[in-house]
Amino acid sequence: MARLSKCCLTALMTLTAVGAFAQDAAELADPDDIEATRNATPTLAELEDADLDLVHPYAAVVRSAIVPGWGQARIGQYVQGTVFLAVTGGLVAGWFIKDQQFRDDYDHLYLPAVAEHGVTSAEAKAIYLDVNADYKLSRTFLITGAIVWAYSLIDAYVDANIYNAELRAKRLLEQGSDPRLFQLNIDREPSLSVNVAF
Repeated sequence: MARLSKCCLTALMTLTAVGAFAQDAAELADPDDIEATRNATPTLAELEDADLDLVHPYAAVVRSAIVPGWGQARIGQYVQGTVFLAVTGGLVAGWFIKDQQFRDDYDHLYLPAVAEHGVTSAEAKAIYLDVNADYKLSRTFLITGAIVWAYSLIDAYVDANIYNAELRAKRLLEQGSDPRLFQLNIDREPSLSVNVAF
C-alpha cells in the first residue's frame, strides 16, 4: 500500500512539473511567431499545386469584373474572352450612343415642339414617340450589357474551377494514377440522343 501511494505521489508530482514547464514554455512563446510558423509551412496540397499554373476562381471573377473577358483570357480561353469583351463593349457603346441621341432629340426637338405647339399637339406626340423609342432602346442596351457582364463573371468563376480541375487531373494521369479513381468514364464516346414521342 505504501508503495502504491508512493507511485501515485511520484506520478502526480511528475505531471504537475510537466504541466508547469509546458505553461512556462507557452508563456515564453510569442503567439504571433507560432502563427507565422504555421502559415509559412506549406501544406502537401500547396506543394503539389505549386508547379501548376492554377487560377484562383475569385481572381478570375475580379479580372472579368474589371474588363469583361479578362478572366476567361487568363485561363487560355481567348476567343470566349474576346467575345465577352466585344459584346459587352458593343452594348455599352450602343447604350451611350442611343442615350446621347435621346437627350439631344429631347432637348432640341421635343421641348421646342412642346413650347411652340403644346404637349397635346400631333407634332409633339410624334416627336415624343421617336424620343421615347430611343430612350427604351438605350435602356435595353444598358440592361443587356449588364446581364452579359454578370454572365461573364459567373462564367469566369466556373471556367477557372474547370481549368484547375483539368490541370490537376492531367498531372495525376502523368504521374500514373489510375483514372478509375476519378470516377470518370474516359473510354466512352460522348453521344447525344433525342427521343421524340407523339
